[in-house]
Amino acid sequence: MVSFGGFKLVFVSYTSPLSNHGEIVLSTELKQIKDTGNKIYWELYDKERIANIIYTSKKKYEAFEIDLVQSGSSTGILTSDNAATYSIHCSLNELADVCLKYQDIIFDENVRLFHGVNNKFNNGIIQTATSEDDIINFHLYNNGIVMVSPKVKYIDTRKRLKVSNPMVVNGCQTMNSLLEAKKQGNLQDGFVQVTVIEINDPIIRQNISIFLNSQTEIKDSYLISNLPIVRQLEEDLDKLGFF
Repeated sequence: MVSFGGFKLVFVSYTSPLSNHGEIVLSTELKQIKDTGNKIYWELYDKERIANIIYTSKKKYEAFEIDLVQSGSSTGILTSDNAATYSIHCSLNELADVCLKYQDIIFDENVRLFHGVNNKFNNGIIQTATSEDDIINFHLYNNGIVMVSPKVKYIDTRKRLKVSNPMVVNGCQTMNSLLEAKKQGNLQDGFVQVTVIEINDPIIRQNISIFLNSQTEIKDSYLISNLPIVRQLEEDLDKLGFF
């Protein structure tokens, strides 16, 4: 492809990183063009980059936004070149309401499914959340909830986070258990730590979900269902009426 008085080479690889054979082919092509005296511009589209393109171009979730109120004395904020992390304590009732309203979408990037109220751990969460004596310790007993979002706005004067298109990557069991407790009419006024990570890179988002859930075994089917290419397949099948 002629570009800016030279050539632009787009090299596509379905592995990441490049295989030895791929590196040889790429180096050979670049050398042949450079030997002609022409300028060359090149880009590599590897497996991860292709997955990113598919994921970002085909993801068509309806945009939504939630407000999270800081119930503690201050909000912890940590920023880096590609992310910002906010740590707050939220009302259990507030989180149960978020779960009720956005249950069909907010857990889409979580590698674990809800294990149900009969699961002994979830049953324990419900018992603590509905206990007048233990509710004061809920935030001490629970690991907390982690969400990722492409955009977070922190309103300092009101101690409030406005979180755009949040996805719960850790805490699916907790939030659904809180919702069950609220449906039973027994959810007490407690609090739990919530970490919100502002991040856009889909590969890092997926890694956050996997690494935060690596303490115990994760079924391969859960991981596969979280891959961008499988998400696209689900969308295509949905258009054909299979869901």
